[in-house]
Amino acid sequence: MPPLPTPHRLRPAATLLAIVLSLTVGCSNPGADPGADSTAATAPAAEIEWFGGTVEEAFAVAAAEDKDVFLYWGAEWCPPCHYLKSRLFHDPEFVEATRDFVAVYLDGDTERAQTVGEELGTSGYPTVLLFSPDGTELLRLSSDLPVERYTEILNLAIRHGGPVEEMLAAALSAPGGGPDAHDPTWFRLLAIHSWGQADSELSDEEKREAFRRLWRETPEGMGLEFERSRFLGLYLDSLDPEQPPTGEEREDLLTAVRSLLSSSDLRRGNVTFVVWSPTETLDLLTPDDGEARESLQRDWLAAARAMEDDPALPVDDRLSALLPALWLTDGEDDPSPELRDRVRSRITWALETVEDEGEMQTVMSTMAYLLETAGLESEAERLLVDNLDRTIAPYYFMSWLGSLALDEDRVEEGLAWYRQAYDSSRGRYSRFRWGSIYLRRLLASRPEEIETIEADSREILGELLTFDDAFAGGNWSRLGQLEKAYREWDDEGKRKTVLGDLQRLVTAECDRYPDGSEDSAAERCRSFLGET
Repeated sequence: MPPLPTPHRLRPAATLLAIVLSLTVGCSNPGADPGADSTAATAPAAEIEWFGGTVEEAFAVAAAEDKDVFLYWGAEWCPPCHYLKSRLFHDPEFVEATRDFVAVYLDGDTERAQTVGEELGTSGYPTVLLFSPDGTELLRLSSDLPVERYTEILNLAIRHGGPVEEMLAAALSAPGGGPDAHDPTWFRLLAIHSWGQADSELSDEEKREAFRRLWRETPEGMGLEFERSRFLGLYLDSLDPEQPPTGEEREDLLTAVRSLLSSSDLRRGNVTFVVWSPTETLDLLTPDDGEARESLQRDWLAAARAMEDDPALPVDDRLSALLPALWLTDGEDDPSPELRDRVRSRITWALETVEDEGEMQTVMSTMAYLLETAGLESEAERLLVDNLDRTIAPYYFMSWLGSLALDEDRVEEGLAWYRQAYDSSRGRYSRFRWGSIYLRRLLASRPEEIETIEADSREILGELLTFDDAFAGGNWSRLGQLEKAYREWDDEGKRKTVLGDLQRLVTAECDRYPDGSEDSAAERCRSFLGET
């Protein structure tokens, strides 16, 4: 089998950014107005024809058949993954568009998945990547777009897609230094690229300049308002809050933001920006102008309220649209009784509307976060306890319950929830993810329980060591976090015997992992808790 393609690295002369765009976004089916009947009959869901072999075999087939590769990287417990899957992967037009690709579904818990994920440069769930038949990475798709945009992009990418840095150069290097106004393709593709999940070698200044130009120079009169609005959000997110824009640029940005907020289509295409960026944007654009801030805040709250009531948006997006009101109107610590009641009412509506357990995985996360943000932690706790069995991966929320209990100094209860999350979790990577979280909480909350710490560490590390990808991807990242927790636990050097025993438990297995480089699995294994 051929090796996996190397993630396409961005060359300094033509590369871009790694701004983190939040993936904590919505769920699946467009919801009716609160209280409306949502039981209308639906046609059988379309299904993507996922490739049945390994990732390596998928790339071999793609090369042989001259097909692009559509690769989805996700996990059962991941709320944003279910948002993407439920609203997109059963859409008939999108499913039909995937027929021209070799479609690969790589679950992070499958055998060797963490090794493959690291080789492909995946940094979080979900990640959606497009590759050419020769294995060159073309795009990473954002997960917060309207469904019709994905279908359009798949069709565009298969005909015109290229490495992102080449598309960027094409868009910004036309004669005269401006874009080629006769070819909007590059702007359409660049606008939906998931820049936050892409590698970058540009300085912060270069990143800001690139996004400024994309926002300024997107061709007018060619139906690219959506694309320009996406570049606007990227540019604003790249700006240094210590150096806010001034003069004409500030006025242009204010006008552009107001235009985005006033358009239902642009709001739907920029849910992440509208929901998660109000405070930062107001601070950036109205730092010393109370009247302008008040005006923009009114516009933002009106836009968010319109999103709450927009039946074209998924239930989760409509719930998330409550956040600007919590942040801008009253602040997180003391929302008004009326606003708290509105949060409760929307949550009641969502609980009555959502039936699919995958969609509920997404919606439950948002509902609990809304209640916490509204200062209703006890109601968030009750919501989670009462509805665990309605979600597809309850262990995700058990650790949340553990966190809520620890925040209230209910240590035994909190640790019990974290342990239950580990015990009930499923999947190779997920087991260690929740096991390592439990161990870190145990080390911090009950440092004196040495026997329990050692016994549980042996259990959880021993299970990890049965996996071929124990020292790859998310497993390796979690091991690093756990090692830091162990060292903080032994900050006075009185527990070296325990750490030495755990190190020997791990290093006894190192010889069975691939070796031969400074960063090989075997070398990573040998480095764990070194010099204890």
